[in-house]
Amino acid sequence: MRGMSKAMKPVLVIVLAVAVAAGAAVFLSRQPDQPKETNAAPLKVEIKGGGHFRGPLSGDKAEITLVEFGDYQCPSCGAFHPFVKEILNRYPKQVRLEFHHFPLISIHPNSMAAAKAVEAAGEQGHYWEMHDALFESQAEWSPKPDPK
Repeated sequence: MRGMSKAMKPVLVIVLAVAVAAGAAVFLSRQPDQPKETNAAPLKVEIKGGGHFRGPLSGDKAEITLVEFGDYQCPSCGAFHPFVKEILNRYPKQVRLEFHHFPLISIHPNSMAAAKAVEAAGEQGHYWEMHDALFESQAEWSPKPDPK
């Protein structure tokens, strides 16, 4: 700033201040939104600590137990789902699936609601139908703000 004229110094300071403010605005706009408060009563559905099993139910009858910790809103879990179904279809007596809910709510805001929906379906005897339906239609419901 030594060789700069006195008139240019305030202009440079203003330009730098605007650049810093713009950078801060961009940074803050990319931060995740804070959860919004609602007046709705909380839905209480227990997510069981143990896994859900598909395939031979007795561990000594299944040669292989595939253990999956999944999030219904996770794109990688959704992409993996057809492969798991194919393995179970090819080897119905040798392989069983043990599925555990692992909702990553910090990056998948609808994952807990999806896990609760599967548990509610399970209470009605339709756990695996709902499990498959959520993974197979993930692209449709996942990006929605409230996928009900």
